[in-house]
Amino acid sequence: MTFFGISVRTVKVARSLPIVSAAVVAASFLSPLVLRADGQLAEHSGPGGNHFVQRAAKLMRQHASVSAKFRQTIFLLDEHLLGNGSYLQQGYGTKAQLRFELKFQLGDRFVSRQQISDGQFLWLRHDTEAKTKLGRVNLQQLSQAFHQGTSQQAERELGVVPLPAGLADVVQRLDSNFDFESPRPAVLQEEKVWVLEGRLKLERAAELLTDEKEQFHEGDPRGLQSLLPHLPAGVVLLLGQEDLFPYRIEYHREPPDLNGGRPIVVMQFFDVRLDGKIDPLVFSYQPNDVDKLEITDRTQEYTQRMAKNFGFLKRQR
Repeated sequence: MTFFGISVRTVKVARSLPIVSAAVVAASFLSPLVLRADGQLAEHSGPGGNHFVQRAAKLMRQHASVSAKFRQTIFLLDEHLLGNGSYLQQGYGTKAQLRFELKFQLGDRFVSRQQISDGQFLWLRHDTEAKTKLGRVNLQQLSQAFHQGTSQQAERELGVVPLPAGLADVVQRLDSNFDFESPRPAVLQEEKVWVLEGRLKLERAAELLTDEKEQFHEGDPRGLQSLLPHLPAGVVLLLGQEDLFPYRIEYHREPPDLNGGRPIVVMQFFDVRLDGKIDPLVFSYQPNDVDKLEITDRTQEYTQRMAKNFGFLKRQR
């Protein structure tokens, strides 16, 4: 499953864990909302929960601006990693400006990730001690592909051509990858929220585990579950009751059950401000070391990903 894209390795855990592209407050700062798994994948949940998630993604695209801070916690056996970041969004559609930054400290080293959109290009940067990767998405080309492959009705429902990055993209992919139960009310740090539990869709799990497809037999979710040691099979999403903002996301190794257990990744936003003024200069980006870096064109990759998320891949062909 594609998350924020950072691969973390520790001495004790010789495995990689993808980091989700959103944000969190460290677990010690949060009211406990941790889950127990039942060890199975659900074939289907009711459509009510996914309808809420779709609405949340749409509303995220319609805000004049979003400003927030976040911390993210990743649990690896008896270890945990803490990340800090900031999120800024202004404008609409592929013309929206975006600055999404996340930094992790691994011992005395730092790993950072950036998504920056100036309305013309989406820049994707990943810095480690050993290497820097820099990618770029041409947003005009992506917008053209979207218009060619999407019906007018679908465009009206979306409202704007979606930017394939940022929080709206995170929430959109949750809807694409998970079946959500109907929401129920709760309170998170004095904020009234809707709690939605999601389970990884069987068809998405099979796609994500392409190397293991021959081991998966249709109708045998337990067999598939054995192939998911690092793939989140469950998610818990907390949306504000008034604004449907994704205040907290938990990813679980197994499907969630609110009776206990520990997530593998926790994300939570704080200091959230909606529809305020943001200086447009903060969205300007010109890498000062561009002469030393090879810029990878990722426009086609992101076009294909957006096509899958919004169901126009077949029409494109």
